[in-house]
Amino acid sequence: MKKQWIASSAFASVWLTAALASAATYLCNADYIPGSGSPGTLGNVGITAYTGPHCTGSFIANYTLCSSGATNALCVNNSLYWATSVQALTAIATAMREAALFAYPVTLVTQTCLGAGTNCVALVNIN
Repeated sequence: MKKQWIASSAFASVWLTAALASAATYLCNADYIPGSGSPGTLGNVGITAYTGPHCTGSFIANYTLCSSGATNALCVNNSLYWATSVQALTAIATAMREAALFAYPVTLVTQTCLGAGTNCVALVNIN
């Protein structure tokens, strides 16, 4: 039986299921960066992705999960995916750290970035 855990602000969500699925993306680390700045007025969560668990395999990319008021080109160009509270950012960072620690495979859902980029994370599904 799958168990689902949801940490969400009004629109930013992270899904966590207990069952491990076959995937080629794992998180290496996750950091909550508090304070106001271009990735949002509430801070942001930075994550690093690799093809193997525990920072093994090939480096994929560093991503930024942003908060309300984001203007940074590393942020997804859709405010529906920005965290709207510090509590949501903290919950997202905690879920991302647990995914890295327990080597849960993840699916990164990307969309267009603010500015000209095309590979910004909107959602992280933890399988």
